[in-house]
Amino acid sequence: MIGVGSGTFWTRFKILNTSLWPLEEQSRLTKELLSNCESIEWQVDELMRIRWPILRTYVAIDNDDFISSESDRQLLLIKQQDEELDELSASEKNIEELGSEMDSTSNRLDFVQKKVAVVMKCQGPNDDDLILDCPVHHFNYLCWYSLPRLIDIMSRQFQE
Repeated sequence: MIGVGSGTFWTRFKILNTSLWPLEEQSRLTKELLSNCESIEWQVDELMRIRWPILRTYVAIDNDDFISSESDRQLLLIKQQDEELDELSASEKNIEELGSEMDSTSNRLDFVQKKVAVVMKCQGPNDDDLILDCPVHHFNYLCWYSLPRLIDIMSRQFQE
């Protein structure tokens, strides 16, 4: 079998075209040419057959890379969502604490309003003076206070 790139084959082929060879020689050269073409066709088919697994390997690698990057992206999204849920949970706790503080403040304000109402009923002979029990000083007797002094005592009591 003569290779495609060999000079002998092409020399014979040129001679075949330029001169009149006997029919037997032309027939033999034609068969040789067809045989070489079939060999080339087989080699092309073989290269294509070999090429597909290689391409499949590259495609598989590309797919794996894509899946890996998508997996990383989804893990990042999950992590961000977890952080946002933690922030929401912290906000919920803050709101609950604020609600408790508001309830406590409301109860203390109700208490102070009741105390002020009681004190207002106990006005002394002068409109600026009030008689009241002095729990701040832990006295068990009635004291005379001016209204500004009473407000000061009540505000301190409210802050406690």
